[in-house]
Amino acid sequence: KLKAEMLDIRRKGAKRSNGKYSERSCGRCQEPMGLLTRNGSQCRVCKHQVCRNCQSARPNGSWMCTVCAKE
Repeated sequence: KLKAEMLDIRRKGAKRSNGKYSERSCGRCQEPMGLLTRNGSQCRVCKHQVCRNCQSARPNGSWMCTVCAKE
């Protein structure tokens, strides 16, 4: 089940190195992010810029993107 969920998340969102993407879009869901608002943050694991909806909080107060959190 987890493997299928991971594949689905990757298929739907994650930016690929060979694609053309806006600098101001989430690395997971591809939603646009603004300059001052909804600008997202960089996942420490995969280095993608991700919006708040694609961030997963960890018990120690840090966070990861949803894909890295499931891996």
